[in-house]
Amino acid sequence: MADSDSKVALEPRTFKVTGMTCNACVNSVERSLNSMPGVSATVNFAAEKASVLFDNSISNSNSLVEAVKKAGYKAEILDGKDNEYEQKKRNKEIKSYLEKFSIFLEIITFINIRRRW
Repeated sequence: MADSDSKVALEPRTFKVTGMTCNACVNSVERSLNSMPGVSATVNFAAEKASVLFDNSISNSNSLVEAVKKAGYKAEILDGKDNEYEQKKRNKEIKSYLEKFSIFLEIITFINIRRRW
């Protein structure tokens, strides 16, 4: 990035990264982002997020999204929408569990009815 005598203000960004299926995918996204000048990135597979620090005089958010796309994945800027995204993800997960529980109860009910015949 910059030499040790000059101070560069790095701008933080968080991105939602989709399409990753394993740790090799994480490594691919990290390599793609970290190969850009003025960029330092870490990717969290479980959270589907990339945390990036970058020098905005060299790179910008759109170029970071493009780097992820070139690696074969989708990226979306989360800053400002992060809480909304997390809430939607949580709600979707809860809905999935409720649907599975409902099916389980229906199966148990059916089994109990069949036993009485």
